[in-house]
Amino acid sequence: MPFGPERRDLVDGKEITLADGTRIKPDDVLGAWEKGSKLVLVGDAGRTDNLLEACKDADTLVIESTYLDEEADMAKQFSHLTARMGAELARKAGVKANSYSYFAPLS
Repeated sequence: MPFGPERRDLVDGKEITLADGTRIKPDDVLGAWEKGSKLVLVGDAGRTDNLLEACKDADTLVIESTYLDEEADMAKQFSHLTARMGAELARKAGVKANSYSYFAPLS
């Protein structure tokens, strides 16, 4: 099967015709539907109440957690999260695995 739009068309349920005239239907080449993995990446958010639905039942959540809970005031001041905020979001959303991060871009 060639790379490119033909593959997309098959996944979209469309029949394709190859350059040699061969007609291929999606059922000829696609297997049964398999559930994928849900990965959620959260950067500088400042709050988590608006992230619950996006994180619901995620397989993995990678979330910014620049500060510890005792630094919550500073986190709020700079629109960052604490590790506790990330953990509570993961618990409420039913996340299977979570990872905490901090990314500082180079100036």
